[in-house]
Amino acid sequence: EHLDLIHKQFPNATFVLTKRKSRQWIKSVMGWHMLHDIFINSEISGLPAGAGKTAAELQSFFVGHQKNIRRFVKKYPSHTLVELDIDDPNAGDHLEEAFGISSSCWGHSNKNH
Repeated sequence: EHLDLIHKQFPNATFVLTKRKSRQWIKSVMGWHMLHDIFINSEISGLPAGAGKTAAELQSFFVGHQKNIRRFVKKYPSHTLVELDIDDPNAGDHLEEAFGISSSCWGHSNKNH
């Protein structure tokens, strides 16, 4: 598991778990260039190659991934977990609060048109 490697090298790392409504995330994955194909054809923890073709499979991965990150950080309390709703119009303010970097530095790119 890659998280264990991160923990070994960076035992005090801060993890940023980006969140949004699962339907929005699935729509984004399926609509952003070839991202959906990359998900299907890659070996990802919780989403083996060949899986992720359907919205239901992506939904299951999405929920499982969030649970896995939270469980990992709970297991290793030396880490900090910052959860961020990327659809929140005040997301930049939350990141400024967490990291001390001006909210003006945080924006929205890679918009799916």
